[in-house]
Formats: sequence, structure tokens, C-alpha cells
Amino acid sequence: MGVDDLERKGRELLEGASQRAALDAGRAMARRALDDLTLSPDERAARDAAAARATKKKLVLAVVGVTVVAVVGIGLLQLIASLWLYAIGFAVIAGVVGVGALLLKPRLDAWKARLLSARQAKEADALVAAQQQQQAQAAAAAAAAKQQAAQKLEDELARLKRQAGGG
Repeated sequence: MGVDDLERKGRELLEGASQRAALDAGRAMARRALDDLTLSPDERAARDAAAARATKKKLVLAVVGVTVVAVVGIGLLQLIASLWLYAIGFAVIAGVVGVGALLLKPRLDAWKARLLSARQAKEADALVAAQQQQQAQAAAAAAAAKQQAAQKLEDELARLKRQAGGG
């Protein structure tokens, strides 16, 4: 659907609405003229009084509606007028916090990086110390095993010498 189609449909709807309004107005005029010819003066007066009441009722509703809208509008304006200082304060605080965040973010990131590197260095030192301790324990165990094997070998040699010397 292009703009031309929408424009054409809009014109058709407008023409249809004006035709309907003209037909309704013509029917109302014809009905009133027919009523003027057929109704008695009392009936015409009653009809005119009913129409006047309906018109007055619409007018009263319109005045009440406008009054309500005016009161609500004035109330909203008063609310805005009483809260404008808070809105300005909020905007200033938000601006200060935003600028502070922009200025402090690089410093906070650097501080976090220093803390992280310090923690990683401590963990690496602890890991190196644990590995050195394990290596020392392994070396001590190997030395003890070697000494135990040498002692066993010496004991075996001494036993063999005893057997050979005493035998």
C-alpha cells in the first residue's frame, strides 16, 4: 500500500462520513418538518422542552468535564512546581555520580589489577614453597632409602663375613 492508496482511502472515508452526516441531518430535518406538520402545539412544546433538556444536560456534562480536566491540570502543574527542586537535585546528584564514576573507574581498575597480581604472586610463592618442600621430602626419603639400603648391604656383608670366618 503506497501513500497514494492511503490518501485515496482517506478521501473516500471522509466523503463517506460527510455523506452520512448530510443524510442524517436531512433525515432529522425531514422528521422535524413532518413532526411540525403532524404534532399538536402541546406535543411540539413537549418535544422542544425535551430537546432543551437534552441540550442543557450535554452542556452541564461539558462544563463538568472541562472543570474536572482543569482541576486535574492545575493539580499536575502544582505537583510539578512543588517537585522541580527535587528534580534538579536529582539531576545534579546523577551528574556528580556519573563524573565520579568516569574519573574513578581507571583508578579502580588499576587497584583491582594490583590486588589480583599480588594475590597471584602469593599463590605462586605458596606453590613454589610447596613444590620445594615436596622435593626436599622426596630427597630426604631417597637419602633415607639409600642409607637404609647401604645399612642393609653392610649388615649382609657383616653376616657373610661372620659365616665365612666362623664356618
